[in-house]
Amino acid sequence: GALLGLALLCFIPLCSIMVVVAIAVGLITRLAQQAVVLEGLGVIAALKRAWQVLRAKIGPVLLIVIAMLVISTIVGAIVFLPLLAVIGPVVFALIVRGTLDALAVGMGACLMLGFILVSAAIGSIVRTFESAVWTLAYREWMAEPGLALTPPA
Repeated sequence: GALLGLALLCFIPLCSIMVVVAIAVGLITRLAQQAVVLEGLGVIAALKRAWQVLRAKIGPVLLIVIAMLVISTIVGAIVFLPLLAVIGPVVFALIVRGTLDALAVGMGACLMLGFILVSAAIGSIVRTFESAVWTLAYREWMAEPGLALTPPA
């Protein structure tokens, strides 16, 4: 009991630190990609530039992250609701009858395939929008005096 408590006491803060590090690495990676494409920097220079931009623009970067998270969550929920309409009756039939007939399985498979295709298309639109937002924000930040298009030292 005490050993488990001690392990959890150490594990939970470690997980919290790892989440923060993963978010920071993700943001640096996103900004480094922009630096490579928009400024033509090499990998190391782009990572340095990303760190410079992240430190200088932490507030706007976090606002974009939150906005993209909200948009992705809303779109994801909207896309997921039809899945419930597809899967719900199949699961209900399975629970009530204890078995599924070939027609229910076939219809469920076709509807699921359609759902996957629509979901992929909508996901592509969201990712394209997200990429455009990051690109426009990065370009705007690079126009500011402190971050003008000069590679970091």
